[in-house]
Amino acid sequence: MNLEILAGKWKQFKGESRRLLGILFDDHRTEAAGAVDEIVGRRQELDGLLSEVEPAGDELLERLADDDVRRSGDLSDRGEAGTRPS
Repeated sequence: MNLEILAGKWKQFKGESRRLLGILFDDHRTEAAGAVDEIVGRRQELDGLLSEVEPAGDELLERLADDDVRRSGDLSDRGEAGTRPS
């Protein structure tokens, strides 16, 4: 877990607390500000998750591209490029 995820979770917690205080004291501005903080926190958490997953996704795409190149080379060597086995 990186700091971006942790900061997002913290912002969500603060936002939820602020929103609930707004409901408790019937303060619509505080309630709305808390809801916005929750949304911003969710976005920040997702950005952190994506930053962790992105390198693995890039590696997977490279592997898939390499496999496609190898497969297309195998088919063209046998003269069967573009056909499917039946």
